[in-house]
Amino acid sequence: MLFACRFAAAEGLVPPSFAQLKYSLVRRSVPEGVPFGTLFTGEGLALQASDVLEGGILAGRLHPERKIGADPGGIRDRIRAVVPEVGRIAERFGATPAQLSIAYCLANPAVANVLVGVTRPAQLEDNLAALALCARRGDELRAALAGLWLDRDVVDPSASWGTDAPVRA
Repeated sequence: MLFACRFAAAEGLVPPSFAQLKYSLVRRSVPEGVPFGTLFTGEGLALQASDVLEGGILAGRLHPERKIGADPGGIRDRIRAVVPEVGRIAERFGATPAQLSIAYCLANPAVANVLVGVTRPAQLEDNLAALALCARRGDELRAALAGLWLDRDVVDPSASWGTDAPVRA
């Protein structure tokens, strides 16, 4: 991706504008690590955050019936285990867990947008309320959730899509 950004700049071409990555309040290693973190801060690339609710788990559906995305690092059971803590933190902010999860991602300056799926108007309203939460208290909630980075030291940030590639020594 760095090559593509720099090649486009050198050739006067339109460079890539965003990278769509799995990113949530519990899964941060690839988007916030090197090399992508460097691309976001140094090359003007934006982050399109996907799977911000971890297939609905962070919204409280611990065992979704539908197929959900890959589980880089094999941390899905750890994610389920912290859902009560996510709920407690959300309550402190007067928010739902879904609002907290979306607002967390939006509070990252590299994030251009988040991908969410809704099946009911109430879900859309809940998700939209995350915008106001982020605007009011984004920095505070990022600090409150700092300890829930579950894929730290589990996923190699430079591995494609955060697979279980060994961390380089």
